[in-house]
Amino acid sequence: TDSLDREHLRRLARLVKRIEPWAVSEHVCWGHAGGRHTNDLLPMPHTHESLRHLAARVGELQDTLGRQVLLENVSSYLEFTGAEFTESGYLAALVAESGCALLLDVNNVFVSASNQCTDATTSLDDYLHTVPAESIGELHLAGHAHCRTEQGDTLLIDDHGSTIADPVWQLFERALRTLGPRPTLIEWDDDVPEWPVLEEGRVKPMQTVAIETVRTITGRATFQGQPAMAVFLSWVFYDPEQPKANAIDWDNYAFILCEDHDLRASILGLKLDDPTNFS
Repeated sequence: TDSLDREHLRRLARLVKRIEPWAVSEHVCWGHAGGRHTNDLLPMPHTHESLRHLAARVGELQDTLGRQVLLENVSSYLEFTGAEFTESGYLAALVAESGCALLLDVNNVFVSASNQCTDATTSLDDYLHTVPAESIGELHLAGHAHCRTEQGDTLLIDDHGSTIADPVWQLFERALRTLGPRPTLIEWDDDVPEWPVLEEGRVKPMQTVAIETVRTITGRATFQGQPAMAVFLSWVFYDPEQPKANAIDWDNYAFILCEDHDLRASILGLKLDDPTNFS
C-alpha cells in the first residue's frame, strides 16, 4: 500500500495546534491506492492483516498530532468475503491495538444493516456490547436516500441530504440508554432546508438525551410533574453529583434556556436545593 503523505500530516498537525478542536476524527476506510484518490469512503476488509495495517497508521497519526483521534464507522453496501471480524469486533480490536477512540455514526449502522439485509437493532446492540462504552466519544446522525438498483432492489445511500428517519432516531434513543449522554452531531450537507427545519433537528437530540437520562435515573420520563428537559438541566446546573456535565453542549442548552420561558418556569418549579439562583 502507499505510504502516508508526510507533508499532509504536518499540515494537519499545524492546523490542529492552531485551532485546538475538541476532537479530531476520521473514518475507518480507505480511499487511496496506486497514486489515485477515490471520492468515496470505502470500507476496510475486516481481516487481521488490514487491522494491523490500520492500527499502525492510526498510531502514526496520533503520534504526529500528539492526541487521541476518534475513528468513525462508515456505511457499506456489500460484505467482503473472507471477513475475520464483525465490524464491531474489528473496531473493538482497533481501539485495543491503537489506543484510539470511536465515533459511532448511528445512521451508518442503519444504512449498512439495511443494505446487508440484517436487523439494525441487532447490529447496534452488537456495537454496544462489543465496543468499550468509554471509547465512544461522539455520535453522528444523518438522513439517507433510497435508491433502486437495476435488479429492482432498494439500496440506502448515506447522503446527508434529508431529515433523520424515524428508525434512526429509535436507534439513537437505544444507544443513549446504554451509553448515557454523548456529544451528538447531525450531518446535513446536501439539499439544506430552511432554518426552522434545521432548528427542529438541533433541539430533538437534546430532548432525547434529556428524556433517556431522566428515565435511566428515575425510571420515568418526568419528575415532580415537570418535563425531562427541565429535570435534566436542573441536575446539570444545580447538582454536581450527577455525572453528565462532561457531555453537555453548553451553547445549545443555553440557547434553549434563553428562548423557552416555559422551560425556565418548569426548572424554577422543581424542588431543588436553591433553584432561585438560576438566571
